[in-house]
Amino acid sequence: MIFFEINPKEFLSSITIVAAAIALLSRDYIINMLNGLIIMFSDQITLGDYIGVGEHQGRIKDITLLNIVILNEDYDLVMIPNSLILTANVVNYSRQNVRKLTFDFETAKHSRLNVDEMEKNLKLIVEPYHQEVLINSLSLKTMSILKDVVKMKLQVQLNNQSRESEKKIQRIINQSIINISGEEIK
Repeated sequence: MIFFEINPKEFLSSITIVAAAIALLSRDYIINMLNGLIIMFSDQITLGDYIGVGEHQGRIKDITLLNIVILNEDYDLVMIPNSLILTANVVNYSRQNVRKLTFDFETAKHSRLNVDEMEKNLKLIVEPYHQEVLINSLSLKTMSILKDVVKMKLQVQLNNQSRESEKKIQRIINQSIINISGEEIK
């Protein structure tokens, strides 16, 4: 430092400012890594669990220091930062004994719309699938009534954890909702 005529006090203060800037820039990265370690060593979620975080749902394929990789129903790999996992509401569907399917949909608002009749029709449609679906668990709720549409939610509980069975029931109920909504419009 003497050879380059650098004042030691100015040099140390410059180094301190640079170190503070690096710490601020890497803060999120370091927090994400620490959160990754917390997740890895906790038993709340593990590889293969089916989770929901915000609008994303899927099966955990990898847990890294920076993020969790999930495979969603469209076979997209979604990377969720570890800091989000620890701060957001996470639903671990694999740890539940009950497997529910939820369908959010809208139907046209008109005078002939009968929620009880719609629920009864849906129960009749899923009745032949009593091996896969707990028939008495089917419930149809009106979430909100808007100017032209009624937002509804249908929930049904499955009897088993089979993914193939779940996809089959999901397809049947989706098609039934489309058919019933179309009938209501006529």
